[in-house]
Amino acid sequence: MDQVLALVAATLLAGVIGLSLRSLGFVTRVESWSMAPSLAPGQLLLTRRRRASQSIRRGDVVVVDSTELDRAVVKRVLGLGGEHVEVSAAGVQVDGDQVPEPYVVHPGGTSVSFDVPRGHLLLLGDNRGRSSDSRSWEQPYLPVEAVRGVVVSQRWPAPAPSGRRPRPGRLLRAG
Repeated sequence: MDQVLALVAATLLAGVIGLSLRSLGFVTRVESWSMAPSLAPGQLLLTRRRRASQSIRRGDVVVVDSTELDRAVVKRVLGLGGEHVEVSAAGVQVDGDQVPEPYVVHPGGTSVSFDVPRGHLLLLGDNRGRSSDSRSWEQPYLPVEAVRGVVVSQRWPAPAPSGRRPRPGRLLRAG
């Protein structure tokens, strides 16, 4: 009888811990080359769920729900609400100041400027020449509320192909 109670208690404890961890974060699988070389297709990212009280900062890699693309995407935050952002092959300037971007090794793409509305973000891929991002979207500004989470670990290796599909709700695929 003691073994049964211990098994039930361990199972309940594991369930509570699992639900607690799930409310804190999730795993995202990268699906495109838009963030290369920082992130590669197949790579798994540990993502912390965004709370309304948490601020988003320039340089954060975020997972957002894009209604325009009808899927989640992984991009880097470059423009915050109220800022003037200029993007060119020479890099990104925010309110006239050059933003250091050591993660961009493949510059390129469209040159354009933006005035980011308050409560919104401007998102770019690190692989500027091959990224679908705010520069090409019909709605270039995503509301801060669209951020599902902030990537906290980018170093997980891509898993070996197994042919198995992850269980729904366990893994978010994002491009």
